[in-house]
Amino acid sequence: IMTANKTTSITPELNRRFPDQFFFDLPDHEGREAIWPVYVKKYNLSPVQAKRPEGFGEGWTGAEIKRACERAALFGRTVVDAAKFIVPQAVSARQTIAGLRRDAAGRFLSAAKAGFYMPPDENSDLPTSGRRIDAE
Repeated sequence: IMTANKTTSITPELNRRFPDQFFFDLPDHEGREAIWPVYVKKYNLSPVQAKRPEGFGEGWTGAEIKRACERAALFGRTVVDAAKFIVPQAVSARQTIAGLRRDAAGRFLSAAKAGFYMPPDENSDLPTSGRRIDAE
């Protein structure tokens, strides 16, 4: 068993020793919905602190969900307030994630579904920063 963030840079000779290679994409909606209660409980957040609007945390990783819950507990705020200070990897590393998805498409097994990994639509599940600059 081996893990790597980018197996495409491993030599073919070493790569063939690991015939079953899986691609772990960002958690989908179901995955995130399973992660939230784990950290809400771990950080003992109140229902008010844990309340989040529909679609909140779109494209987030488990680490970002953890960070929002941890900060909400630490500062006595809501996860929505804490999230104002978190830039998700899906935003800060958008091109990198898109590249990894392209590289994995049809080459690796999906860790989430049976069969080969197929990337989601180009912009699905990747949030925007939530900020906008209007230039005239």
